[in-house]
Amino acid sequence: MHNIIIKGRDNPVILEFTFNGDFETNGLNTFDYITLSIDNESYSTQDADNKLTISNDGMNLILNIGDSTSLPVGYYTPTVIGYSPTYNDGYVLNSDDKKELSKIMVK
Repeated sequence: MHNIIIKGRDNPVILEFTFNGDFETNGLNTFDYITLSIDNESYSTQDADNKLTISNDGMNLILNIGDSTSLPVGYYTPTVIGYSPTYNDGYVLNSDDKKELSKIMVK
């Protein structure tokens, strides 16, 4: 039940990544910050509200928006992009074109 946003609740969505190659050692911590867009809503690990955070081991992205989202009920493919000096234009970790994660369900 990790990929379900329950509107009005505090259940986090945990997006689990598996890395090899350049990102195997540091995972998501390779990036200075990460953005996640889902339909018309966007979140960043730089935002002060902590709606999007990286787990301590750098392998999971945690999205906690159940109490604030206005997304309609349905299934969504999140667009996840990492930014750093090496990837200043952004490195696509997940999108409609690069599906690494399962869809997120809003209910």
